[in-house]
Amino acid sequence: MSETLSDLALGALRELSLVFTRMSDDCADELIDAIITARKIVLFGCGREGLQMRGLAMRLFHLGRDATVWGDMSMPAVGRNDPLVVSAGPGDLATARVLVCRARKAGARTALITAQPEAPLAAHVDVVMVIPAQTMADDRVANSSILPMGSLFEIAQMVNGATRLTKPSSGASCSPTRDQVGPFAARAEAKVEMNEAAN
Repeated sequence: MSETLSDLALGALRELSLVFTRMSDDCADELIDAIITARKIVLFGCGREGLQMRGLAMRLFHLGRDATVWGDMSMPAVGRNDPLVVSAGPGDLATARVLVCRARKAGARTALITAQPEAPLAAHVDVVMVIPAQTMADDRVANSSILPMGSLFEIAQMVNGATRLTKPSSGASCSPTRDQVGPFAARAEAKVEMNEAAN
């Protein structure tokens, strides 16, 4: 007897839950700090990971951040201390490697979102955020995910971007104002106030 759609969905949700139980509550702190202090934020990912990064860029833009996706016509030049955030679930992608190298030469901060923190690219960035989920680098091993290829990583990436990085606080509407948005906006406001007080 084949599994029902409900069985498959529950299995996928269990796997997704396990990904987040393996992540510490402060796993996004360095990335959030890099985003908060940035004038401009550029995000990059290939294929389906690129779509998740595009969604994160849109969420950041809706929070009032100057965020764009690498390759868009409106993408500004990355300057000193501006973060380039790349997604490379399998750990290393040639395009990501080249972009990180160029960004570092321009004085930008670099961040990597990955499932493979031991991969070579992680040694060349300032911030590494690990989402411990199956990617295309390990989808053919025993006990692999019910989801194909890197789908588990990509879905976890979307959930992470919508919750830890840009989660609306309780009671917020579907289109929250800046002061209703969760940990990201609260920390951003605190940084802005500190910077204003210092000047």
